[in-house]
Amino acid sequence: MLQKLEKARGLAAAVLGAVLCAGSIPASAVQAQTAAPRNPPSVYSDFHPSLSDMMTMSIQPRHTKLGLALRAGNFTYAAYEVGELRGAFRRIAQSMPGYEGKDTAMLLSQANPPLDALTAAIRAKQPRAANAAFAELTATCNQCHQSQGRNYLIIRAPAASAFPDQDFTPH
Repeated sequence: MLQKLEKARGLAAAVLGAVLCAGSIPASAVQAQTAAPRNPPSVYSDFHPSLSDMMTMSIQPRHTKLGLALRAGNFTYAAYEVGELRGAFRRIAQSMPGYEGKDTAMLLSQANPPLDALTAAIRAKQPRAANAAFAELTATCNQCHQSQGRNYLIIRAPAASAFPDQDFTPH
C-alpha cells in the first residue's frame, strides 16, 4: 500500500512539474496557492449593511412574493413567506438594535398585528381577509417610513412579478 502511495505522489509531482515547465501555470501562482492560509478571513467580514440595505435585501422581496402568492391563491406559499418575513424582521432587529436613536425592534414590531391577521386568514384560507391583512401590512410599512421622515419610500402591492423564474400558482 505504501509503495502505491509513493508512486501516486511521484506521478503527481511529475505532472505538476510538466505543467510548470510548459508555462501553463506560473510558479508564483502555485506558491501563492500553497502559501495561502487554510481558512482565510471572509471577504464579507467587513460588510455592514444599513437598515435600508437590509430592508431592500430581506423585507421588500418577501413582501412582493407574499403579494404574488396571495394574488395566485397559493396559501401554502403565502404562509411560508409570512414566516420568512417575520424571521427577516427579527434578524434585522438583532443585527441592528438601534436606528437613529430608536429601538429597531420596536419600530419593526409595528408589522406584527397585520402579520398575525395575515397568518390567521391564510390558515383559514380566506382570500378576502388575507388581502385585507396584506393591504394593512403594506399601509403599516408606509406609516413606519413616514414616521421616520422617509415619505418617499412608498410600498405597494406588486403589480407584476419581479421573479419571472418563479411560479406562484398553487400546486
